Amino acid sequence: MALPKMSRRFARDELDEFHFYETLARTEQDADNRRVLEELAQQEREHVDFWCEVGGLDSGAIKPSRARLAMLRIARRLLGLSFTIRWLERGESHIVESYREVLDSGVLDESHAQTLRRIIDEEVAHEQQLERRIEDERREYLGAAVLGLNDALVELTGGLAGLASSISDTKLIAFSGLVVGTAAAFSMAASNFLSIDIGEDATDLEPKRAAAYTGFAYIGTVLALVAPFFFFADRGTALAVTWTVAVAIIAMFSYYSSVLQAQSFRKRFAQMLALGLGVAVVTFAIGRALGAALGIEV
Repeated sequence: MALPKMSRRFARDELDEFHFYETLARTEQDADNRRVLEELAQQEREHVDFWCEVGGLDSGAIKPSRARLAMLRIARRLLGLSFTIRWLERGESHIVESYREVLDSGVLDESHAQTLRRIIDEEVAHEQQLERRIEDERREYLGAAVLGLNDALVELTGGLAGLASSISDTKLIAFSGLVVGTAAAFSMAASNFLSIDIGEDATDLEPKRAAAYTGFAYIGTVLALVAPFFFFADRGTALAVTWTVAVAIIAMFSYYSSVLQAQSFRKRFAQMLALGLGVAVVTFAIGRALGAALGIEV
């Protein structure tokens, strides 16, 4: 690829990140987070200027991708600061590889090559900066949300499967699942509140907020899993849709938590899937056996 064309592509990527960090810095309420974002934005601006200089480009002629910026802003609002930045930084490894290829090609003079080495070091250091310095409530309370979501997945997929094994009325199954799930949500939230409030382990988590994350994650999962039984009259179809919804929830949350904690998505997904649907299959079999043994068929 010709140097001017390559430089334009790199400058455009860096410009997108500059505008994103700059926008975040303007809207961030936490002073420490704002300071980190301003530093990152300044670095990205310098990277843009570097590639414009290398390619002999007019920086004013390069425009950011509005669609990408809009998507990142939406992600920031819905998914939190830490997730959005980590999601963005995941693409940095590919950029760093491309920069190293440019260095190895020998197309840059020594002065520019030295600057690019510094830029590579800065890009690599971004993730460490985020880990140490960015504070985000969603990341801090992720464990509380996982507690509610995972427990709801395990309990409700198993419970609904057990009910569906002996009860044919889907509305009755949905009602039973909703009552049990709602009670369990309050129970889990209360238990998490007490474990943090009177627990011996030191933590910075606020008991009420942790309980809220657990409870809302639990009840949201309950509603998603129970809903198919209100819409489908056939219990087999409703159960199949519920399991599909469960797999989708597991996939989405596994991806979210894997990005937030820089962990393997496949490993996290496999663990949650095995726990959630494994219990459902076992409970369905137990429900069948108990229903047959006790002569229960509604």
